[in-house]
Amino acid sequence: MSKETDWVDSWVLPLQSAVGKTLADGSQAVISAKRRLRYLNEVFRYTHDKPHPCDHVGYQTDALVADEYNDGEWVPRVVIEAKLGSVTTHDAITYSAKAARHKDVHPYLRYGMVIGAFGDVPVRVFQHGENLDFIFALSETLDSAALKEFAAVVAAEVRTSRQIQALLTTNRQRDKERYRLVHRPLVLK
Repeated sequence: MSKETDWVDSWVLPLQSAVGKTLADGSQAVISAKRRLRYLNEVFRYTHDKPHPCDHVGYQTDALVADEYNDGEWVPRVVIEAKLGSVTTHDAITYSAKAARHKDVHPYLRYGMVIGAFGDVPVRVFQHGENLDFIFALSETLDSAALKEFAAVVAAEVRTSRQIQALLTTNRQRDKERYRLVHRPLVLK
């Protein structure tokens, strides 16, 4: 097991305790390390207007937050990719491309990168990570203040994912909620 994998494992359970609350619909946000998520559904044939079963291709994520239901169904909410000790322009480009592919299949998905033991977020990650919804720099050992801030960001991203999915799935309903503003702010700390 790599040091990066061990580092991700060190914050998955504490993050689960801080974020995973059961909702009224019976779902719970559950955080898993190394879970696969589809990024491509390839359709090669149709019968009338119905596609034949398609090929499904997935990437393994470093950490995935999903709403899980008692019946075994689940909805991916937030992918967290991790880099420990260093991050390159190539990493930012690669994770941004993965985020775009995943969002093609899951348009409500939120995608972020956590950089450990590196200090501040490098500007090049912001410049080349256009499909990343958040970039967070953490120390290698997570103290309670950093865990609290990290959990708040992840919880906010879960809420945003749920709002986007609701917006996308109710857009053709007659009695849908209507909005006059959709705003995506930028937060720098």
